Amino acid sequence: MDLNRFTLNGLIMVAGGLLVLLVQGISSAMEKPEWTSMLLGDFGYDMWIAISDKMPMQAIQNGFDYLVFELPLWMLLMSAGALCIIIGMFIKK
Repeated sequence: MDLNRFTLNGLIMVAGGLLVLLVQGISSAMEKPEWTSMLLGDFGYDMWIAISDKMPMQAIQNGFDYLVFELPLWMLLMSAGALCIIIGMFIKK
């Protein structure tokens, strides 16, 4: 089976999203609130704030803040993976 880069990266992102969802499910069953909702902003918070402050328009900044600070990490990985898989379907070698 010959996969192109987009399809392979998409499959890895979907698998990562499923892994994060599994970890969040286990931690919520163990009642560990610090791991029940992982966000992209949890990793390098100061860097994401600095990037967000440099955005030129408020509409772009609001969308970026939603993706980084409100959207769960598993949902972000699954949607980015699905997008890469769809793009990879249309690329021919």
